[in-house]
Amino acid sequence: MIVFIREIYNKKRFKYYNEQYIVIILCEGIIKKRPNNSLLINIFNRTYDAGAAWKLRKVILRCFFLHPRRLFNILANKISKLLKSTHVIGMPSTMMIEPTSFCNLQCGMCGKNQYIELGVDLQEGHMRFENFTGLINEVYKYVFTVFLWNYGEPFLNKDVFKMVQYLRDRDIITAISTNGNLLDQQAAVRLVNSGLSYLVISLDGTDEESYNKIRKGGSYEKVIKGIENIITYRDQKKSLTPYVDLQFVVMRDNEEKVEEMFDLGRKLKVDRVTLKKCQISLESLREQFLPVNREFRYNCYDGMDNEIQSTCYRLFEHSSINWDGHVFPCCDIKDPECSMGNCFETKSFKAIWNGTLYQQFRKNYLENKKYYICKKCPGKAQSANLDL
Repeated sequence: MIVFIREIYNKKRFKYYNEQYIVIILCEGIIKKRPNNSLLINIFNRTYDAGAAWKLRKVILRCFFLHPRRLFNILANKISKLLKSTHVIGMPSTMMIEPTSFCNLQCGMCGKNQYIELGVDLQEGHMRFENFTGLINEVYKYVFTVFLWNYGEPFLNKDVFKMVQYLRDRDIITAISTNGNLLDQQAAVRLVNSGLSYLVISLDGTDEESYNKIRKGGSYEKVIKGIENIITYRDQKKSLTPYVDLQFVVMRDNEEKVEEMFDLGRKLKVDRVTLKKCQISLESLREQFLPVNREFRYNCYDGMDNEIQSTCYRLFEHSSINWDGHVFPCCDIKDPECSMGNCFETKSFKAIWNGTLYQQFRKNYLENKKYYICKKCPGKAQSANLDL
């Protein structure tokens, strides 16, 4: 056991305070003790209490005990990061795979739209299922978590349910983040039956008016109904998954709705409510979207030091795959000039992972010759969580 001092968010008063807690390293995450003596567990950069981990127990146990090579791969990644090696031992432990770059909404704070404003040419399309399966067949012995999203709405790809099931059949922990507008009753049934582990639903308002200010083109009522569809069918089937996380991105137009969001989460009987800080790359948009309350803003937007102080784990443990097969070190980097290669064209992700471009990118980062997005990276989103 290792003892740390760390700032933790107090979800009741929305203040930061120092707390000493015990940390036990467990695979990718940590287990820590909070003031009420209940355990908090961090898995793929999200914190759960012991009850949440219990709900995901079957998925987690199958993921590692049936595929022990994944544990050794995590260790290999950690060693490579510790040694600051440009050549990484093993394959990435986690991946973000983009089923589609299309979206059914037009949100003003969207990272995709910000890139377009910067003049970056972002192509749109759906990932083909045969390309997806080819990639997974190459990496599934090493990867333990796949995030099926990036800049598009995953459920616009008709093959997304097959993608989830393909990952489930290989005992990979699978997460999807959605705006929730396409979760009708049929989709809810297919989703629960697909074996999805974790579902993030973004709902940035607590009523139609506050929602429409932010989620342009969406419907508050559709999202609420979609959440009810998922919870109802999951409970009818007596399934523990998907674990439903109601996410609230705190912005200027909704920062007064935080307490109402927690109340709404209880009413909907979701497993968790997460408050997330808004990430804005364009300075011209910051006054419009960043909350007035600085506790809900990244330090880097206020001229303070970035929250990332150590070597970025993504370069050694994670990779992001666009819908068309282009490989990037991070989901925030979308400039085609920073592509590490195209794994669908080469038919080999492994060759790209430790290829010349990827190693040079790691070398530049370690020498502080960082890409401009890296220099502005706010780090991990500090969030207030309510486990229900």
